[in-house]
Amino acid sequence: AASSGVVGVSYGVPTDAGDLTSTFPVLGYSLEWEGRALGSVAVSERGTVELGSTVLAWETPGILASGMTIRARVRAQNVAGDGAWTEFVSRGVLVVPDAPMLVSVGSGGQPSPFLRLEWTVPEETGAGTSAADVLTSMTVEVSTSAVFTDGSVSSVTVATSGESSQQVRLGADEGLSLVLGTTYFVRGMLSNE
Repeated sequence: AASSGVVGVSYGVPTDAGDLTSTFPVLGYSLEWEGRALGSVAVSERGTVELGSTVLAWETPGILASGMTIRARVRAQNVAGDGAWTEFVSRGVLVVPDAPMLVSVGSGGQPSPFLRLEWTVPEETGAGTSAADVLTSMTVEVSTSAVFTDGSVSSVTVATSGESSQQVRLGADEGLSLVLGTTYFVRGMLSNE
């Protein structure tokens, strides 16, 4: 399921407002942006926004597909007219990835119990691609409650390997205090930043 996201753009006040005495202050800014789909040279989204003199940040509309690249540039205006455009800056749109597909959960260990998780990378990684190398980590929550709200939740963040199918072993070395014979509920959340 593809998601959408936003890209924030921020900029600073120019060091020279167009004169050397600051008699003519900045009256506003023009911000121009454009978006391209992953792997495309064609512009699929674009816009120009006029902003007030005290506005130094802006966010693109929340319609951008994950994996898009956004380019933006800005220029200041005073009573004499428009200044020069800045160079374009680019940023890729990342959104929250879909949940991993837990393939199996195993356990073992005498005297130190552990959980062994195996999962596959979801179709949507949040970068418009299913490439596993976009994902950086997975936070695994382990609880004795299926609702994960009663204070029995332990959380561990593990690095992902860049493979489409991955495994991890979690136990005391990773900060989990597990008790043999106890039923545990497990869920995971992937991160791409």
